[in-house]
Order: sequence, then structure tokens, then C-alpha cells
Amino acid sequence: MTVLSQAIIVATKRRGVSKLATVALSASLLASFGLATTAGATTHKPLKISNTVVKGSVGTAIKVTVAGGSGTGAVKFAVKGSHCTINATTGSLRASAPTTCAVEATKAASKGAKVAMSPVVHFTFVAGLKISNTNLKGEVGVPLTVKVAGAGGGTVSFNTDGAVCSINPATGVLSAGAVGKCPVTATRAASGKNPAVTSAPVTFVFGPGPQMHLVISNSTLTGSVGTPLSVFTSGGSGPGRVTFSVTGSGCTIVATTGALSDSGLGSCTVTATKAASTSYLAASSAPVTFTFAAAGGTGGNPTFANPNKATLTALSGTVNATPIDDTANGDKWFIIQYYSATDRWLENYVVAGGTIKMTWHVAGPTGQALANTAVTLTSNLQYSCSVGVTWTTASLNLNPGCGQGTQGTLTGTTDANGDVSFTLTNSNAKTGTAPTDTTTTAGAEANEAKTSPYSWTRMVLQIGSDVITANPNSTVNEASDIVDFIIIP
Repeated sequence: MTVLSQAIIVATKRRGVSKLATVALSASLLASFGLATTAGATTHKPLKISNTVVKGSVGTAIKVTVAGGSGTGAVKFAVKGSHCTINATTGSLRASAPTTCAVEATKAASKGAKVAMSPVVHFTFVAGLKISNTNLKGEVGVPLTVKVAGAGGGTVSFNTDGAVCSINPATGVLSAGAVGKCPVTATRAASGKNPAVTSAPVTFVFGPGPQMHLVISNSTLTGSVGTPLSVFTSGGSGPGRVTFSVTGSGCTIVATTGALSDSGLGSCTVTATKAASTSYLAASSAPVTFTFAAAGGTGGNPTFANPNKATLTALSGTVNATPIDDTANGDKWFIIQYYSATDRWLENYVVAGGTIKMTWHVAGPTGQALANTAVTLTSNLQYSCSVGVTWTTASLNLNPGCGQGTQGTLTGTTDANGDVSFTLTNSNAKTGTAPTDTTTTAGAEANEAKTSPYSWTRMVLQIGSDVITANPNSTVNEASDIVDFIIIP
């Protein structure tokens, strides 16, 4: 083996005479002092750790970088400090708990360069960012909020990947549209000397959840004995099948279609259930009670003392929102003579060419609604001396005048609640001065007495084939509201 040497001049003093001695040192011994033996190796750049950010989060690696140094020697890293670890080759520095880590880099000697060591640099690790939820189970359709813990003042954002998952990046509200897994990470933005940091992913698992509110959605809850009534639902979630159940004497229901029947007068309480599916639990509606009334015109054998009743319950398009009640005068003048003592006489005004809508409720002698019952709206009543009102519905315009004769009519049918509505437009084109009094009974009576420019008609609702005749005495088997409509310019 060839041994390289380098001469070192050593000054010695022997017997008062200074002499120089030459000592040959081996290359391996020189290297132990950090000296290169290659001729001409005279420049050595200082080595330093070049990171500008020396603060990190526990659990997140910091890449230690260097600058300077000479030659091609490999750089190695070493660390001191509790909870600190570093990859000697790559410089990946980590801490398992909050701490300070002292790091030193060494660059090996190479041709023309000495061994170089950096000054020690201290890296500080603070508590890292982590998702802190203790419950990682959710339900489809029920949002949950992802929570985080960790030091630093930067804004936290959230992210998830998963076919069924969605998350609000700012609030961390996490939802799943179907059963599945949702891996979530949180990232805290850099703030001041605190670097950006991302948490380890945490997986939330979503199982079947509650359905949307299931309700029985029928707008009317009254049916007729012997006639099936269809029960409908709205709401619920998923493809589960809806079935029905019923309680109540005489009540039956087709579980799969909701066809509800009652064999007699009474009530039936129905509950709907939507079956579970992959993503949703089973759901049941609140129970709803349906009432079954007698069908047809007789309404349960009405009598003069205990009649069927047609009551005006809603009126729109008239001058007065509430009709004028002139029953007291009606009883004196004609109600007792021609109709029933339980009738009312109501008066109101309609602008020429105007449209009105009236709704009536029809009930039997015990107060039960008469569902699916034929009714007839009658105008220009016999003996009323109605004057001059005409309607776009031509059948209403027949007028017997002041005696007995053919009256105007319009037929209809009550719904499952015993209600029926009529919308009418009059075809009058009156001109002139409007009356000064349209709010009092005296004013209504005075205006009806004028043949010009006003016109008026008297209406009543007849129930099925029930009797309304002049001076009926004990043969009358219905009581109805009687309404006068006065047309004004």
C-alpha cells in the first residue's frame, strides 16, 4: 500500500541550538484531524442548517436542510432531545411529544474538502392538530360536526373523500347520503411562526339513518259509510314500501293500498309505516283519525224538529267580508212562513260583473258531516220577488218572480268533509250611483226595495232530495242559510 505523507516542520532546541525536524505523518492520521491530504485543498466553506422555519407540530415531520460545505462528502444528521428522532440520511425530524430538538449536520471529507460540521440548531415542536371526536359513528341524513384539538392560531379547514360523503370545509359539518365510510382530515393554516399542519385521517362510519317525517297527507278526514276512502302519505325516505294499519270497530283497510272502509258510523284510526331500506330505518306516521258519516240525502232520517243543515261557512268577492245578518226581520217576514225556524237570513253586496265564491258545510241531524252528498244551489227563490240579477251560469237565471214557479239551480256534491263550494260571476253591467249604506240591515232592505239601479237575488242550498216548500209545517226536513246578493254599480 502506498503511504502518502506530509512534512511538518518541528522546531526543537537542543543544547541552545534551534533545529528544524521533519516528521512524516500518514494520510489516515491526518484524516483523523479533519485534514485532507490532497495537495491544493486550501478552501473550506462553512456548513450550516438552512431551515428558516424551526417550529413544527408533534407528529408532523420537518425536513432538515443544509447549505454550504465543500466537496462531495455525504451529509449526516444527528439529534439530541427528549422525544426527538431524525433520519440520519434524509434529515426527516420528528417529535412524539412537545419538546425542543438540537440538530447538528456533518459533511464527510472528500477530495479537496475537509470534514465539516454545522452549528447546532434548535427545533421546537408544539402539540399537533388532531381530530378529537370520540364518537366516529353516524347515521345517513344526520349531520355531525368534526372537532379538532391542537395548538396554533391558523384557520382550520376540513376535507373528506368518499363516494357518499360531503363536508363543509369551514365548519366541519359532515354528512353521508348513503351507508359508507368517510375519511376526514383537518388542516390548520400557517400563522406567524406556526407552520401549516394536517391531522392524521380519521374515518367516520355512517349506518342507516332515520327517514324524513312520514305523514298521512289526506286533506279531508271524513268518508261515507260503505264507500272506501283512499289514505295517502307524504315524506319518508328511501325505497321502502308503505303499508297501513287501522284500529276501530267496523274499520278495515287494505294494508298495501290504503283503501279504508267502515261498516257503520264511527271513527277509524290509521297508521302508515314505511319499511327500512339499505340507508334508512323503518318509519311510522302519527296516527290519524277518519270519521265515517252516513251518505246520501236523508243524512240519517232528518225531521222537522231535527233537520239536516246547510251552513254558509266562507264567502269571498263580496263588498262586506262578513254578511249582514238580518235573521230577526226574516223571522218576522218570511222564514217562519216558508222555511225553518233554524234558518238564517244573510245579506251582502256584489259589484256589477263581480265574481263570488261561497262554501257550505252540510251536516246531518246528529251533526255528522254528510260526505259525497248531492246538493243544489237554488237562486231566485219562489215568493222572494228577486229582481234582475243574472249570472254567467245560465241555469241560475230562471226566475218565478213573486209567485211559485221554476227557480234557477246549479248542482254539486259535497266532499269527504261535507263541504261544497260554488264560484259564480254575475253578468250585470249596472251604472249609476252606489248606495250610501251597505253595512246595515236597514240599508240592505232599502236597497232591495229599489228596482233601479240595484238588482238582487235570494239563494239557498238544498240537500239531496230534502224538502223546501212554501208553508211546509212538519214536512220540512232541512234547515239552510238563506243569502241575498245585491248587485251595485
